[in-house]
Amino acid sequence: MTPGYEYALAAMIFLGLVDLVYKRGAAAGIAAHQFLMVQAWCFTPAIVLYGLATGTLALERGMAWGMGAGLFVFVALYNFARSLKGGSVSIVAPIFRLSFTVTALLAVLVLGEPLTPYTLAGLALALAAVWLLLEGLVLDLLTPTFRFLVPIPGPVRWTVAVLLLLGLYAWSMQRSWRQPARGVR
Repeated sequence: MTPGYEYALAAMIFLGLVDLVYKRGAAAGIAAHQFLMVQAWCFTPAIVLYGLATGTLALERGMAWGMGAGLFVFVALYNFARSLKGGSVSIVAPIFRLSFTVTALLAVLVLGEPLTPYTLAGLALALAAVWLLLEGLVLDLLTPTFRFLVPIPGPVRWTVAVLLLLGLYAWSMQRSWRQPARGVR
């Protein structure tokens, strides 16, 4: 296994648990801003203690990037928590976690990274999965007169969405296996 993947897999598992906790909080009637406030009460002391314990807590100019990221995370988590109040976690969470598609598009548009056929295919699969999870809601909103010519039964839609997500995962793993790890010669 390429170094670092074990951390990514651990992050995936723990973020999956976070989604479940968020849904339980929403189901209990906790307001999104209150939930995030309590989350910050736990996160802030933990990260400060970690920085002190490891000697990595340092105030620098570059910390502004972290502050900006923190603001984006707050807005994202606030909207995610609000979406769980009425939405199904099995649909809302996968859509929320597909935020990497925004990152990939910004990397191409802002950072000038190349738009390869693999990137295009991965983004297309991700967007198709979102569309299937939303049951065509986006298309219905854009064109209210549109309806599926042949209604797609729920289980078929879920199967296709899962297959698309698995294809996306296989695509990303295949792509990363072909590239040597950074710093390894």
